[in-house]
Amino acid sequence: GKLDQLAHSLSEKVNMGEKKTMTSAAANKPIQVSGDKKDNTIFVDVIERLTVVLDSRGSLTHSYINGCITLKSFISGSSEMRMGLNDGVTVSSLGINGKGPTAPSTLPMEDMNMHECVRWDENKKEAVFTFFAPDGEFNLINYRIKSPFRAPINVVPFLESKASSNSLDYVLRVRGEFPADKTAAHVSLSFSLPTWANSVAVETALATSAAAAGDKGDKGAVPVAGKAEFDRKTQVVNWHIPRIQGGTEVILRCKIVLASNMDATTCALEDFGIVRINFELPMHLLSGVSIKFLDFLYTSGKTPNKWIRYVTQANSYVARWS
Repeated sequence: GKLDQLAHSLSEKVNMGEKKTMTSAAANKPIQVSGDKKDNTIFVDVIERLTVVLDSRGSLTHSYINGCITLKSFISGSSEMRMGLNDGVTVSSLGINGKGPTAPSTLPMEDMNMHECVRWDENKKEAVFTFFAPDGEFNLINYRIKSPFRAPINVVPFLESKASSNSLDYVLRVRGEFPADKTAAHVSLSFSLPTWANSVAVETALATSAAAAGDKGDKGAVPVAGKAEFDRKTQVVNWHIPRIQGGTEVILRCKIVLASNMDATTCALEDFGIVRINFELPMHLLSGVSIKFLDFLYTSGKTPNKWIRYVTQANSYVARWS
């Protein structure tokens, strides 16, 4: 029924302590609910958008997180609410210092901006906020994190050639660097090949184990990991991967036949274009931020329903070799 569909597309019903897993497709869309399910319900999205630049070793050279807590309220009347983030949250600009067991695993925020409806007690220096939620959708809190973090999707390139051969393989190894019980969805990579790469064939594979990651080749790999296509007019390769499970690795191999007057040993990674990566990672935030409680201070009649979901998304996520 409609209620089952709602539970399938959202993440967590906090007031009952009942967890529902959303589809990955729902993570990238605004919440849309049928009219008979909107009444007396508030929805909360905690979304973190990543800006990342990776180098040829898979190391971060530039990174930050833009976070946003968005509410969509269908509560009849005006109800005062109180929301608290996990105790480990630190906000430098507000003088909030994280504490407790979650503090070491929670990235500190440089700054935080709040909606005009939010009241915050600066004397207590806690990540606790009181507000009257206006009707409709609005951004309750925005925050920014510049602290280093582990890139959730890592890309490492290799060039492989054989002596006295006019062929060259450009290999990308893409690994999900997040917990094994999480899955990145709608993963895509796009990059251009050099103009001298006239004859190109692309192959994809899924590495069978983490041990294979130590080998520059693709031994132990089995097909297929998504679909890759080379556009000869634009020299661009587009690779679409439906999902990547945490701890697993996928491989793309571009097999290039060189012109007879070219030497494969003179080719370098710097000849290849920027790799642009897109993905979404439901039910996982790199920052460690979570909503500890979301309470209605004064209610008359039935307690409103509360739903929360967490999503990490690529904003500007690229890998470059020069």
